[in-house]
Formats: sequence, C-alpha cells, structure tokens
Amino acid sequence: MAPTPVQFRLSTLLLAFVVVAMSLATFGTAGIVVSAVLLAAIAYIRSAESMGRAALQVFCFAVFGSCLIGLLLPFHSHAGPAARRASCGNNLHQIGLALHFYHNAKGSFPPVSVSDKDGKPMHSWRLLILPYMDGAPAHEQYDFAQPWDGPKNKKLVTPSREYTCLCDDTRANATTSYVALTAPNSPWGRSWSATPGKDKNPAMVVEVANSGICWMEPRDLSLHQACAGLNPKSGIGISSKHVPPGEFFRHDAFAGAHVLFADGSVRFVPAGCPPDLLKGVLAGDPERIQDLDMFQATIERRANLPNWSSLAGLVISVAVMLLRPRRSPSREAGQPEQPMRSGAGSNS
Repeated sequence: MAPTPVQFRLSTLLLAFVVVAMSLATFGTAGIVVSAVLLAAIAYIRSAESMGRAALQVFCFAVFGSCLIGLLLPFHSHAGPAARRASCGNNLHQIGLALHFYHNAKGSFPPVSVSDKDGKPMHSWRLLILPYMDGAPAHEQYDFAQPWDGPKNKKLVTPSREYTCLCDDTRANATTSYVALTAPNSPWGRSWSATPGKDKNPAMVVEVANSGICWMEPRDLSLHQACAGLNPKSGIGISSKHVPPGEFFRHDAFAGAHVLFADGSVRFVPAGCPPDLLKGVLAGDPERIQDLDMFQATIERRANLPNWSSLAGLVISVAVMLLRPRRSPSREAGQPEQPMRSGAGSNS
C-alpha cells in the first residue's frame, strides 16, 4: 500500500508541470506568474471542505482583480511598439518628400551615389537630399571634394535621427535604417513621372534593421538581396525590429518592414510575403501591389493556431487538476478505509 501516495504525488507534479508549460506557451515569460496563480488557486479549491464555494470565491476574486488591473492600467497595451512603427514609417514619408523636392529642383531623382573619376563611390544619396530635410547644416559642413570617410567628413559621422528607426538596435551609432533599392530601370538618377494605378511605381527605399551601413556611406541594397525575403536569417535584406503587439486569437500581421515607392507612398510589407509577390511589388507592378493588399488582409483574418492550441492545453490541464477525485485522509495515509456498519448490531 505504500506506493499509492507516491504515485499520487507524481501525478500531481506531472499535471503541475503541464500547467506551467502551457502557461509559458500561451503567455510567454508572464506565464510563470500565471501558472503560479493558477496552481495556488487549484490548491486552495481542492483543500477546501466545499470545492464549489471555494471555486466561487476564486472566480469572484479573479473578476475583481481583472477589473482593478484594467482600471489602473488603461493604456498598458501595445501603443509603444505601434508608435515606434508609425515613427519609422513617418521617417520614410519624410525621405520621400525630400526626394520629390530634389526632383522638382533638379529635374530628376538623385543618383544612388556619386563616384570619382575612377568610378569609386564617394557620396551617398542620403547626403544629397539633406538640404530638403532637417540636415542642411550637416550638408553645408560636408566636403564633397573628399570621400565620405575622408579626414574632414569623418567628423560628421554621428547618429542621424532622419535615417534611424526607433525600433533599430543601432540607433545609438551612425548606422542607417533606410537604404536605397538598386535595380535595373530604377528611378534613381532619372526624371520620373507615372499615371497612378497604370504605370509601374517601383520601390526606391526599404527598411533594413541593423544594416551595418553608415548613413553617409554610399552602399545600399540590390534587388537580388531584397527578393531573398523579409527578415532573412542571414545576410542583409529588407527587415525590421518591430515588436509584434501579440494579437492572441488572430495571426500576427505586425511583423514586416516599410517600403517607400517612387510616388512617395509608403507601404508596410508583412513578413511571410511570397518571393514572387515581393518581387512584383518591389518592381511597382500595380496588380501585384493589389495582390499585396489582399495577402495582408488574409493574414489579419487568419487564426493564430499555436496560441489557440496552447490555451486549450492550459484549460484542459487545469480542468483535470480540479476535477480529478480527491483522496480521503485514510487513503492518503496508506490505510484501508473501514466499511460502514449498518444498524446497531452490537447486541446480537
């Protein structure tokens, strides 16, 4: 009879481990707190003389606590990541305006880079459009007779808020979050005009997280690199550090990166965009851009199956712990239960 209590304790530990695992899968690191609260509530309910009354008390306490947290933290949501993502998109809008101001003043978009007589790139397009942004002082101090990393120009290599996304890990240095997309028949260095919805509207600037490219450096992204997909695991490509807001019941369409097109419009391309669709979008094909809108709408309606599965596992594991039969004290001690006598029977 001795093994019975040990088996009982092992099963309890196993169920408790499942609750913790499902809580972590559902809520992330916050699942540690959630599982601790759930296990404490289960222990309280099962140790009470009346499980129904204890369950009602726990339910009322949970409702009251949820309402209190909701009142105390009304804005504790994902406004931070959403605001940072919007700020990154706004940076691209400002770059697009500067490119068009340059186009209006010079008759064409700036070249991707200015090279010396030997064909070596010296100056980036990011420097050429500074007078049309808030970077006119830096443009005036820049010496175009030297390369971007020359002795005098090196002193200007400081962080630039115009070319840095708030979500980027490298915003403390001079790395740019926005790079030009170089491709055949690109609008760079050319006069450009198109009929909206009919002519091609190619991408010009894309968002790249941790690019490793100084904002003054004449180095950018090729179409081949960009078509490798969003957030590539290796190499440079279209990417971002936008933190998903955690849509629980729907697929998270928050991950992705911004793209600036020749007409000055900015689109958010979601992660998971198929390579052929991405290539058509970057080329500015109007039909493929419409397909991108449909693809994004499909992602937003897609159920988040991993979260649903982990939540179902958590509910089932908690239900099993609550509803399994409780052992009597005599069985917990390893002693057989005494059968009930019927009648007095003592004076037979």
